[in-house]
Amino acid sequence: MRPSFDSCARRSSVLGALAVAAAALVALPGVAHAEDKHACVRASDRGQELRDSGKLRAARQEFVSCARAACPSIVRSFCAVRIDDVERALPTVVVRARDASGGDVVDVKVTADGAVLATRLDGAPLPMDPGEHTFRFETAGAPAIEQRVLLRTGEKNRSLDVSFASNPPPVVAAPAPVAPVVTRGKTPPATTAPARAPDVVEEHRPIPTSSIVAAAIGVAGLGASLGLVLAARSDVADVRGTCAPGCTEDELAPAHHKVTYANIAAGVGGAAMVTAVVLFLTRPTEAHRAPAVTVGAAPLPGGGAASLGLRF
Repeated sequence: MRPSFDSCARRSSVLGALAVAAAALVALPGVAHAEDKHACVRASDRGQELRDSGKLRAARQEFVSCARAACPSIVRSFCAVRIDDVERALPTVVVRARDASGGDVVDVKVTADGAVLATRLDGAPLPMDPGEHTFRFETAGAPAIEQRVLLRTGEKNRSLDVSFASNPPPVVAAPAPVAPVVTRGKTPPATTAPARAPDVVEEHRPIPTSSIVAAAIGVAGLGASLGLVLAARSDVADVRGTCAPGCTEDELAPAHHKVTYANIAAGVGGAAMVTAVVLFLTRPTEAHRAPAVTVGAAPLPGGGAASLGLRF
């Protein structure tokens, strides 16, 4: 018995649908791969735009995205190079926090421009975009501290020193006044409770001894270099006065040696001066409590009495 036309048509429709589905399954990996390529290219373009606008941290994330193994090799190579460029240009800061006694504080929350960078210090550098930023440092038991810092492109391990003042001393209640002794015919003298000035925490940045020593070495090195140069010029003048123009190398050797020593002394002196300047500019801030002054007064028969106290 021959199949009817309707059954043949249904069989053809089923076979056609199966063929379309198979073709779609074969094409899906190609479509997904094309989408990955487009995503890689878009990440590369966004990374370049962010880098040009100074947003280096966001640019690094985009370049890391387009350097994945799923991206085309040419895009992957380009993004890998850009990651190295951004890493070199990305400024970093290192936060060091201390308490009033000079000890290290690690439980510090660090925010920059309102964004949290760290909730605990571990000594590792924190990457930042170049430009001006407002840093805020918070720890338990001390008031928060803010610093405005200008970071330059490529500036690495910029030191941010923070000194937290200790808690203010508790307020001690004044002792109860003693009842005055009343003498017949006399008015008891009035007393005035001593007034105490509030405690003041002062901060200062003392010049470190290492900076002074480095500056002294620098001055000595530069002075020695100048003296050797003058001595070498004098030797050359003396030799030329006796043997010019046929002076030998042996006759000019002492002057040459002095010039060499002068260059060495100048290098050492210059390096020491640079070290002194760096130590001076990065010296830490120290906090100490200023003396508190108490003043009191009381009238006495025929006069009065005043008291002045100084508490460290």
